[in-house]
Amino acid sequence: MNKSLWRPAAIALAALSVLSIAPQSSQATSPPPPLMEKAEKAENARERFIPIETLTTKSGIDVWFVEDRSVPVLSIKFFFENVGAAYDGADKQGLARLVSNTLDEGAGSYDAKAFQKALNDYSISLSFGSGRDDFSGQLKTLTRYQDKAFELLKLALNEPRFDDEAVTRMREANIARIKSSLSDPSWLAARLFNDTFYGDHPYALNSGGTISALNALTADDLRAYVARSLTRDRLHVAVTGAINKNQLLDAIDDIFGDLPEHAESAPAPIAPFTWPKSGKSALYHIDGLPQSKIMLALPSVRIDDPRYYTMKLMTTILGGSGFGSRLMEEIREKHGLTYGIYSYTSESDASEMMHIVASSQNATVAELLSRTMGELKRMADTPVSEEELKAHRDYLIGSMPLTLTSTDQISGLMQQLQMQNLPADYLDHRADALRKVTVDDIQTLAKEILDDEKVIAVVAGGIKAKDIPGTATGVYNFTVVSELPNVE
Repeated sequence: MNKSLWRPAAIALAALSVLSIAPQSSQATSPPPPLMEKAEKAENARERFIPIETLTTKSGIDVWFVEDRSVPVLSIKFFFENVGAAYDGADKQGLARLVSNTLDEGAGSYDAKAFQKALNDYSISLSFGSGRDDFSGQLKTLTRYQDKAFELLKLALNEPRFDDEAVTRMREANIARIKSSLSDPSWLAARLFNDTFYGDHPYALNSGGTISALNALTADDLRAYVARSLTRDRLHVAVTGAINKNQLLDAIDDIFGDLPEHAESAPAPIAPFTWPKSGKSALYHIDGLPQSKIMLALPSVRIDDPRYYTMKLMTTILGGSGFGSRLMEEIREKHGLTYGIYSYTSESDASEMMHIVASSQNATVAELLSRTMGELKRMADTPVSEEELKAHRDYLIGSMPLTLTSTDQISGLMQQLQMQNLPADYLDHRADALRKVTVDDIQTLAKEILDDEKVIAVVAGGIKAKDIPGTATGVYNFTVVSELPNVE
């Protein structure tokens, strides 16, 4: 089974194929309409978007649940907060990631081979992942195999073996991944960005680990991580599928109820990161590469900020709607400087920002940067039209139901809401909040956010610093980095 290093990054998760298997006879004889149909109807009628139930098990575990009997499938997603890679420490970078890789490599009486065989024999999808802030897991199973799926998940969480062979094998796989990434401009740009932007903040740590730190990690380190991190007071669970509510609550208690209620000692939450008063720029050159990766970042607003919906619309207009966005029109369609350029926002526990990412031939990197900065200035200086605002607002509102076509996507959406500390009825109010955003709101925020003095810019690839002329904007004043930190 392929090892998954997934981490949910956005509410609109990748669609998975829905299994075309008829519901079992013991379930509802007349299944309700598909959830997508419900969502579209709710969007039009201002009704409940998705019928999320907030439940609590007998042992006190909070569960968000959407019952969906359209297919005999069950999707469980869960995460433990404040235990991600940012909490690894400089000397144990990659610990959370290595745990996530190894947790399903044998548990209880199952060694690694037997555990993976059981998953395959019963068509059970089980994986774990780690992000900066959280440790996550997901289980997907046909309902007729749910008891076996629950058993395997419970064993993985409560009785992981961490056999020497499995730990060594996954450690070597992660080290190999680092080494192979040293010629990947996208990976190098992300690594360069984290160091350039975050500096001494824990977010600068390498979530995938350094080679030296990984080599030093032991099975005892993994066991200690599980003991202090996978606790019920940090746990959030989201479930979608064909299961009775009471049956589900009993299953959740059985799976997670034996985990420690809380850790005897735990690190303090990561301190918020303050955006620097002036931007920084860095460049990493690799001989022989014909292209370079460009990453720009600007401040954003927290998801609980009243201007959040304005920020989402501004980012969508700029580069978040594919070929309908300004950056794609200007940079790709008019001037052919890239195959794709995109903008999006990200929200972490300690920071939030707007990203702009693109790749370009080395010879056109400077022009791409210049024209991108020009588009930022245009949005700050000139109000968007009412027509443009309406088109992108309709896009954001209308595309949401399209991200909810499977049990996996519904549970993933609930997990994202939980991670961002949003209420279960968030989607019920989202469309109305977007409709309230005005042209003036966007320009006011653009003048504040799209300030070239605040831009963080990194470039990694075949481009050399001498090929990017200096300008008064500051974004082109690159610091050349010859060796990336937190790699070796």
